[in-house]
Amino acid sequence: MSEFKVYKKYFFKKCVDFRYRNNLEKNFLVTKDVQNRLILISNDDGLKAKGLKCLINIAKEFGRVLVVAPDTEKSGMSHSVTLHEPIYLNKISSRENLTIYACSGTPVDCVKIALHKILNINQT
Repeated sequence: MSEFKVYKKYFFKKCVDFRYRNNLEKNFLVTKDVQNRLILISNDDGLKAKGLKCLINIAKEFGRVLVVAPDTEKSGMSHSVTLHEPIYLNKISSRENLTIYACSGTPVDCVKIALHKILNINQT
């Protein structure tokens, strides 16, 4: 069994509620334009989390992946925003269809930086 199939099996059995698994799998596999699809991934457990690595390996099949995650675990801070400290962003790796950044801020900071600084999507 290939490494991808192991991750996919783990993801769809462990990470996704059983009631939604078939619908999710169908929606992922039906979409055709993989090269132009961009998938943004973040978490609150940091870059070293097993679940993040699992999700990255699965997401790579479905499009270009941008990962912006906290450099350390930030559990319980999912809705927090950094106000009084500088936020640092480090590019960890960049290869075909996968770019990974480590951010010193909270998960919200990671997503805001990804959208407004890396992807240059205007704030509304």
